[in-house]
Amino acid sequence: MTMALRDLVRHNFWLKLSSVFLATVVWFVIKYGSLSDTGIGHVPILNPVVQDNVEVLVRVLKHPGDARIFKVTPETIEIMITGESAILRKFSKEDFKAYVELANARPLPSTNQEVRLHVPQGVTVLNASPRAVVVEQVSP
Repeated sequence: MTMALRDLVRHNFWLKLSSVFLATVVWFVIKYGSLSDTGIGHVPILNPVVQDNVEVLVRVLKHPGDARIFKVTPETIEIMITGESAILRKFSKEDFKAYVELANARPLPSTNQEVRLHVPQGVTVLNASPRAVVVEQVSP
């Protein structure tokens, strides 16, 4: 039995050793390559480009001394984004910003304003709905 086990190990030894080595390399590529930002993480098979939808609260951007209060309708917009899977996994809903700029706006009771977006680097906006919101001044 001892001789048979020795022959089992020695028969095609280099082929067996190279198979173990190759399996280890493949395991490392899958395990660590898909988590990195550079190098093998950008291989499309391991890190595909995906689409996602994010619902974001629309904020009002105004001068710090401006005491006016505004109501935004609708309060949220939906942003369709795309990017590499590993990059999108890093971000949460709070990393995406939607706002209307009223710093230079004249005092009006109600106005349509275009929504501006700020998204993290590596993320592409495909669509935002709606693109404009109604902003009403609640208090003077």
